[in-house]
Amino acid sequence: MFVVMAGRPREFDRGKALKQAMDLFWSQGYEATGVAELCDHMGVGRQSLYNTFGDKQALFVEALEHYRDVQIAPMIEVLSAPGSGLANVHQVLDMWQDGAGKQAKAGCLMANSIAEFGIREPKLSRRLRAMLCGVEDAFRAALERARDDGELPDAAEPRKLARLFATLAQGLATVGRLDPSGMFVRDAVESMRRLLQ
Repeated sequence: MFVVMAGRPREFDRGKALKQAMDLFWSQGYEATGVAELCDHMGVGRQSLYNTFGDKQALFVEALEHYRDVQIAPMIEVLSAPGSGLANVHQVLDMWQDGAGKQAKAGCLMANSIAEFGIREPKLSRRLRAMLCGVEDAFRAALERARDDGELPDAAEPRKLARLFATLAQGLATVGRLDPSGMFVRDAVESMRRLLQ
């Protein structure tokens, strides 16, 4: 009689492995990170990586989505919170100032990836654009609420301000990699605040 053996169970924590992949992509970039290095860093075998995540690009996409969930979503939640739209925007700027210098080496995975890919990898570029638009939309909604509540002048243009802030966020993350003291970022954020007066 033949006994059918069940498939070998996965012997690693998927969520932990994904975070480790995200951290490696974040610090090194996509192109500079090889599959063997990913396997070593994640503590998984090559076949387990392919069976669980697919190929390297599929893993990178999932790492981007994880980054969005753990790094970008909290900022969007602050911008979308009830109450003063202007106070919410200032709270995000506070977060940027407080974080200046703390992630100087890694920067921002989204900003790093935009710089690495531009539009040459359409699948990845679409995902990065969606992430950037999510940030822009959250700023726009908060700024529109601030204008409607009289916290900003009637002539304020929330869409343009939102695009400026979303763009500056990526620039700050990039320049911040060369600014371990955080002073460059803090001064830039102070200038951003003046646009809200």
